[in-house]
Amino acid sequence: SSSHRFGRAARAGLEQGKRETAEALGVEPNQVIFTSGGTEADNLALIGAALAARTGGRRMHVVTTAIEHKAVLAASHAVVNLGGEETILRVDGDGIVRFDDLDAALQREPALVSVMWVNNEVGVVQPMAEIGERCRAAGVPLHSDAVQAFGKIPIDLDVVGCRLLSISGHKVGAPKGIGALIVRDRKIIEAIIH
Repeated sequence: SSSHRFGRAARAGLEQGKRETAEALGVEPNQVIFTSGGTEADNLALIGAALAARTGGRRMHVVTTAIEHKAVLAASHAVVNLGGEETILRVDGDGIVRFDDLDAALQREPALVSVMWVNNEVGVVQPMAEIGERCRAAGVPLHSDAVQAFGKIPIDLDVVGCRLLSISGHKVGAPKGIGALIVRDRKIIEAIIH
């Protein structure tokens, strides 16, 4: 927001980065929120969704899986520390979310479901379209940590119905210390940094 030429040049670079990121994911530039990395994006998604639920008079309840990145699991635990709830879904022998557990969790009307698109340790690719369909049918927003997926496999947020998506720059050639949360609906999260 600086009025000097260095500030204007930085803003132009930032806006170009938003346009390029948005184009790569098929979203609008105003839906790209730059963060300090995937960890901050994951924290903003889970904690921000829980806080938005509380503000809206709903339970602060997040659902995720047992094989998530530490950033998602820590954010889920933080929701509990804030007075909310977490549900940790089991996965089958192939590392895929157990749909019966997901369906049971969705019946409790959580604020958010968060499932890692591609696991960073075992490489399993979750069936995101089916997960997204179940979340959409239940009226529950879906977040995905797509740090390992972005730039490597096709990501179509419209097909999946994913309303929040975390990415990290250093996985696709950008400098370390930059990430983004794609927010397709600003009403489902609240800021966690003021």
